[in-house]
Amino acid sequence: MSFERGAPMINNGENSNNRKPAPVRTVPPANPAIPVSPAHSVRSANPATPATPASPASPASPATPANPLKPKLALSGRIRTKFRMARLFVVHILRRNAFVLKANRIIFAKFTLPSIGKTAKAKVGKGAGSIQSSAFGRRVECEARAAYVRTRKLAGRAAPHVRANALAISIGSAAICGILLISSLLAGDVTYYEYSYGGKVLGLVRNESEVYRTVSRPESKKAIDERAGAPVVLGDGGETGIAVKKVIKLESSGVSIDDEETIITNIAALDEVNVIGCAVMVDGKSIGTLGSEKAAGELLDQIKAKWLGGKSAKKYKEIGFAESVSLERVETARIGIETTEEVFSRLEGAAFSSIGVKTVEDVEYEESYRAEPIYIYEENRYEDYRRVVTAGAVGRRKVQAELVCVNGEPTEKNPVSYDVLRPATPSHVIRGTKKLPKPTGNGMFIRPAVGGVVSSPFGRRWGRMHAGIDINVKYAPIYAAKDGRIVYTGNKGDGYGIKIVIDHGDGFETLYGHLAESFVKVGDEVYKGQHIATSGNTGDSTGPHIHFEVRVNGVPRNPLTYM
Repeated sequence: MSFERGAPMINNGENSNNRKPAPVRTVPPANPAIPVSPAHSVRSANPATPATPASPASPASPATPANPLKPKLALSGRIRTKFRMARLFVVHILRRNAFVLKANRIIFAKFTLPSIGKTAKAKVGKGAGSIQSSAFGRRVECEARAAYVRTRKLAGRAAPHVRANALAISIGSAAICGILLISSLLAGDVTYYEYSYGGKVLGLVRNESEVYRTVSRPESKKAIDERAGAPVVLGDGGETGIAVKKVIKLESSGVSIDDEETIITNIAALDEVNVIGCAVMVDGKSIGTLGSEKAAGELLDQIKAKWLGGKSAKKYKEIGFAESVSLERVETARIGIETTEEVFSRLEGAAFSSIGVKTVEDVEYEESYRAEPIYIYEENRYEDYRRVVTAGAVGRRKVQAELVCVNGEPTEKNPVSYDVLRPATPSHVIRGTKKLPKPTGNGMFIRPAVGGVVSSPFGRRWGRMHAGIDINVKYAPIYAAKDGRIVYTGNKGDGYGIKIVIDHGDGFETLYGHLAESFVKVGDEVYKGQHIATSGNTGDSTGPHIHFEVRVNGVPRNPLTYM
């Protein structure tokens, strides 16, 4: 079937208010099997009915004026090609299948024209978007209107040749809708790129390169790190990286496009983003993770200043930590980063039990001292025999030492040099070398004094318990009964006067009371037979002697059974 150029259009029952209807003509059907529509015939479908006379011929219509909607400038690029292909496809389907374009006319009128018109208007309103000027939008709208007018003409000319082919109409309509939809998608900006971190969507951008370009710029990366509080780990996809994928969204859905500043803010504000933090390790255990080594250093400086007590650091020879302290770079979630103030407050609440500040300073003080005794050995006396020939004199000296403190408490005093103010004179002591006979007891302890007799034994005395023995020696040297450590020396006011207590281990202790003076201090390690004191008459005493006790797990025992 073909159409002749200039053939009059069928009215299809549609009358214009300003134009007379065209005369009705009889159109012979192209196929006898297809009846001619009664609306276009001069005869009645009923033979009994007389033929309807033909209407008088109307005067010739004036020449059709030029279409005012036709654009002056042709479309360029792929949009012009798509519209042209759509029109050719419509004509091709009409000529091959000979079906009416009424359905397509409805599609153009209700869907295509409003969609293209809305897209063009939206693009004109956007200004400098993907469409660069409003002139382009007007050209698109004009082209759409022209296509609509031409489609209506084709539909009117093809109306007498309708065939009831529903399948062809459905396939043709679907194909036309698909082509027009593709053209509409190409004409509008509906392709975006969605960027995410660790699977969490952060926003939309126009181009895929915008995100990667932003995070790769040194200025942008620095801004992200500063806002996140630590260097952010920006990999390529995965759980700790940026991923970008293409998405399709209609403009009518009101999408928001992120700029560079928004991209930086979205990444830095993400709690799940991984960062490189600095962990403060104390003896291999972390006490806090901060955003940088600088912040960790500031924390350690605050802890040191806490125990300096406002004193100048120049006063100290060394300021450090009692434990092994180190800084380690670790990768962690941003939410795990703490500030310096948060870590300091937590440590302060625990009284800094996990970390101690160690200070070393030079100190000077005076002390009394005794010279080492000079021993005179005698072979005819037993090896436990001691007798002071010359007592000697206590000296005085000035000491230069290093004082070590942990969190303000002194822990060590290490002498460096001595300046003798008054020299001490050594005592002369006779000491036996003869082997001792087999002891009557278990032989654990030696006598604390040489010579003398036991003037008061262990047991009940004067109506109360006498917890040791008294040896009647006057201002004589007193010796350690066995190796041990000094746990007490001094006058406690408990009746013993000046006393010394030695811990020998395994629950054994010995006590030496009523002393005139002590030559040892708490913490000293003494050996069996070492000269530790001089007997005297201090405390509740009736005369110079040595009170000696042996205690087992704190319970006084008879010393004679252990000597």
